[in-house]
Amino acid sequence: MNAFQSHKKKVYPICTIRSTPDKPVHCIVWAKELLKLAFGIQQDSMLHDDGEDTRQHSVFGTSVSKLRIEVSFNTLNAAFIALFHTEIIRQIALQEHSPTGDVANIVERKPIETSVIESALRRSCSVTNETREKMPDDRAVWSVDESIYQLAEVCRRLRERCSKKEIIEFDKDDNDVMVFVAAAANLRAANYVKIPLQSLYDAKGIAGNIIPAIATTNAIVAALQTSQLVKLLGLKRSGLYPSQVRKSCAYVACNRLVVGRGLFLLNSTSLDEPQPNCFVCRASQIDISLDMNKMSLKTFVDNVLIKHLNFLKPAVDAGDSGLYDPDDERLQCFLALNLAEISSLSDGVMLAATDFATDLELSIVLHHKSDLDPEKYPLGFAMFEDINKCDTAEQDKSSKKRAFPKDDAFQESEEPLTKKAK
Repeated sequence: MNAFQSHKKKVYPICTIRSTPDKPVHCIVWAKELLKLAFGIQQDSMLHDDGEDTRQHSVFGTSVSKLRIEVSFNTLNAAFIALFHTEIIRQIALQEHSPTGDVANIVERKPIETSVIESALRRSCSVTNETREKMPDDRAVWSVDESIYQLAEVCRRLRERCSKKEIIEFDKDDNDVMVFVAAAANLRAANYVKIPLQSLYDAKGIAGNIIPAIATTNAIVAALQTSQLVKLLGLKRSGLYPSQVRKSCAYVACNRLVVGRGLFLLNSTSLDEPQPNCFVCRASQIDISLDMNKMSLKTFVDNVLIKHLNFLKPAVDAGDSGLYDPDDERLQCFLALNLAEISSLSDGVMLAATDFATDLELSIVLHHKSDLDPEKYPLGFAMFEDINKCDTAEQDKSSKKRAFPKDDAFQESEEPLTKKAK
């Protein structure tokens, strides 16, 4: 079972992102679009002004675009004032002149004062490279002043990366990108009074659609798998693999809720015994009976190896002679031949079958049998032990009929014999 849930990508209306946000996620989506406009592919941003009608253009497009060319006090001040002061004043004016008059849809906005922006930018410009903080505290909720400072700092780093011809794209694991998104989203939220500010950690979770509880479950399961792998490697190194696997390793279940008297979240159970009829669990040699005069090599590969033995990418060799390899065109001529027509094959021959997809190697001994019952074996072959079981069952049936009358004493011993025959 996959621990991650399937989530459809959420799409938000452009008008909500550009003019009427009311949730933190709206501000974070806006900040991701601002990242494209400032340092990424501008045409991909929903904030990009691509229409000919300049009346519909934003007041910040030009000043933000200059940041990829130069990051200084003047360029930062112009861009930040346009984004978080002038643009908000314009939206307030548009709302006041809106003909709808719907009081319920009125959005409360508040521009960030230019003096606050300038003060934070001067603090950023006064910091030297030696004292400049590389990575801020991701659990703290930044104030407006701190968000301006962090946004200015990260713009310098992103501008330097752009100078090296790097196209900046959103990546939740890119520290510079996430600081930009978190700081810009907080300043955007500050413009819309009722939207709470977010920490860098929370913004990363929203921006990357991270679900911490599910991610934690994945970490637990991965750790359990690793612990079992360490045990296997230890057995391999000490020469006890595979004989001691069942004693050292175990199935471990991670429960959704605590269970049992000890309130356990993890339950372990011992490994199952090897299946007697599984050619992987037991010795890597099996015997197969078939009519070599009727079965072609292609039928053998398709019905025996792929359908019955579940090989994914089989190859077959007879001694030093190759018979079938999906990547070797020279061997394709053998596929149409019956097994008896291939000179290297005869009754009792041992084939080496290899599954390249699973690294499984298996020895198969072929036994020619021309009288297979087509009703019992519709695929034209039988495992050698299956034939022995059927013959034994028939002998048991006939001997019971001859030696015992149908009475109560016989009924007690008949049931287990019948089960064995099945």
